Amino acid sequence: MDFNLASIEAADRYKLLNSVIIPRPIAWITSVDEAGVVNAAPFSWFNLMGVNPPIVTVGPQYRHNFKEGLKDTPRNIRSGGAFVINIANEELAEKMDRTSDFYPAGISEADDQNLGLAPSAMIGVPRIAAAPASIECRERTTMLIGNTWVIIADVLHLWIKDELIDPKRFHVDMDLMEVIGRGGAGRYIRTTDFFGIDDKNRTAGLLKAKNKGL
Repeated sequence: MDFNLASIEAADRYKLLNSVIIPRPIAWITSVDEAGVVNAAPFSWFNLMGVNPPIVTVGPQYRHNFKEGLKDTPRNIRSGGAFVINIANEELAEKMDRTSDFYPAGISEADDQNLGLAPSAMIGVPRIAAAPASIECRERTTMLIGNTWVIIADVLHLWIKDELIDPKRFHVDMDLMEVIGRGGAGRYIRTTDFFGIDDKNRTAGLLKAKNKGL
């Protein structure tokens, strides 16, 4: 089947696109409001956009519509500019999922879920201490497109747990990280089953095509 997305309701577009664009990385964002309350919330409309300079994007929505207001995270980012993307793994999955529930403004998900926090190196927003990796960010620009805020941010500082990295080779042990991703219909995806592509077969195919003049 095929779908003209302009002709169906936003809720149905959500179900379709969230089920086919998978897996999606999860940005478990900590931010701070004007009163100093630490907010923690996950967003799966997120990705790395480049490394020179290092840039990430996050696409938070209004709660359901404009009348219900902007979510705490984008409001905090618009106010203070800085935030931390914490990477969630299987050990933290349940707490991460709980922080996606609705919390009234001024109530800290970090406190409610007993998330241990640690200071960041370059910004005043704390990171989640138990996360396998945390990324300190500062907003570069934000665009409002329909019901979506597209936040583009510079990556300032990266934290990775010592046992997960060989600093001499800049090699991260992805298996030990046990990072999770987002699927559709409220499901999560493990990243512990990696596979590679045989480079020899690919090279042979390229040489064959070259010899044929392709």
